[in-house]
Amino acid sequence: MKQLLLFLVLSTVLFFSCDKMQEGKPSDNNFKISCKTLFKPKGIVKLFEVIAGNQKLIDSIKLDGLIDTFSFVGRQDIGGFYVLETARGQECLFALDTQKLTITIDGSLEMPVFTASSTKINDYYYKIEKLKSNFNVLVDSMNQSYIIAQNMGDKALVQQLELSIDTLTGALYYALKRDFYANPISVVSIHTANIMGYESEPALNDSLSTVLAPFADKSLYIKNFVDSIEKLRQLKVGNIAPKFQQATNDGRKLGPEDFKGKVVLLDFWASWCVPCRRANPEVVKVYKKYKDKGFAILSISLDEDGGRWKEAIKADGLSWDHVSDLKGWDNEVAKLYNVQEIPAAFLLDRQGKIIAFGFHADELDKLLKEILQ
Repeated sequence: MKQLLLFLVLSTVLFFSCDKMQEGKPSDNNFKISCKTLFKPKGIVKLFEVIAGNQKLIDSIKLDGLIDTFSFVGRQDIGGFYVLETARGQECLFALDTQKLTITIDGSLEMPVFTASSTKINDYYYKIEKLKSNFNVLVDSMNQSYIIAQNMGDKALVQQLELSIDTLTGALYYALKRDFYANPISVVSIHTANIMGYESEPALNDSLSTVLAPFADKSLYIKNFVDSIEKLRQLKVGNIAPKFQQATNDGRKLGPEDFKGKVVLLDFWASWCVPCRRANPEVVKVYKKYKDKGFAILSISLDEDGGRWKEAIKADGLSWDHVSDLKGWDNEVAKLYNVQEIPAAFLLDRQGKIIAFGFHADELDKLLKEILQ
């Protein structure tokens, strides 16, 4: 957020029927955002809708420095996440729902602070964000300790940290799942499902998709989610894996169709991903055990820095084929396979059909033993 000496009050009213949403009947609803500032700002105030991490400009108002109140009006059928950018650049993120929402921004501090009045959807959203933030702080600290312990060769500490991270991840998942089922279906539910890694919850996916599908043409945020669920259905065990071709680290083009006759692991990772690097020694061990028995690996990197990608391949001893378009999370193959978190893996049989996905590195040996021996 950019610094701004501004006190801003947003009164947001969005008329929306939860009953109609449950019935799958989109309603025509209007919203109004009324704003009052501590002084009379000059410049352009913008309203954005947040869709898939990007901000889409919805409306803007040019202020002439002569007024201290202004408003936005528009239509919203289901609710969503919005950002209001003030005349001097300060940003406020909030969720629109059925209740009146007041957001107060105090820009008098070095780091501007805003608080939102209590509404069910925002209370849910901010609770989820606090859980995620606290988790990230703890895991970032543990990851740093893990890297140091690994470099020092302290195996006991490495194992202890691995257990702690896994335990903490499990606790976060439990808390998110508990809150998800305690709250009505909403855009925040989608946000929570994304954090949880919704691909591992088929029942959750189906219920969300069924309820939200009638609104897909009203919200790109919802459409993207419903489309993701449809991709998951195409990635079921027994289906032919989607085809692709991507550049290797030595300049060739490669895809799963180039490994016909072999059992192939599609391994999604990145040099900056600590859990990925942590899993690599186990994958290396399994690869050496089965590579002469018809097993191959094609790793797809979500790196952006080609140098770091190649350095990590060498450092971890990953002596199999690697591809990447160096677009990070926008990697085309990752989007094709609906990868929301890494590491992620898909195991394909000799005909290119999906055998398994969503498994961990320590489960790979058992899967291959059943298939190749």
